[in-house]
Amino acid sequence: MRNSLFAYKVGLAAIGIFVLSLVVYVATQAGATKQDTQTYNAANSIAQKLNGYIDTQGTIPSSLQVAGATNVPPTVTYVKLSDSSYKFCVT
Repeated sequence: MRNSLFAYKVGLAAIGIFVLSLVVYVATQAGATKQDTQTYNAANSIAQKLNGYIDTQGTIPSSLQVAGATNVPPTVTYVKLSDSSYKFCVT
């Protein structure tokens, strides 16, 4: 009888370890998703400010600060290429 319970205990321990590893994996992925959401929201806000600046001023801003964008995350970059074009990148 004791040997038959041992097999169940080992099986339950294996399931417990599997569940615990899944919880850790999901928690680490949630952190990355949170960062992606913040970057997405920041990029949309900055894009709206860029478009608004271009619509009202009729020119490409020299920087994001000139366009009114503050607290720009490091995952967003902006470069004015010429008087009629710019590069807006999000990683």
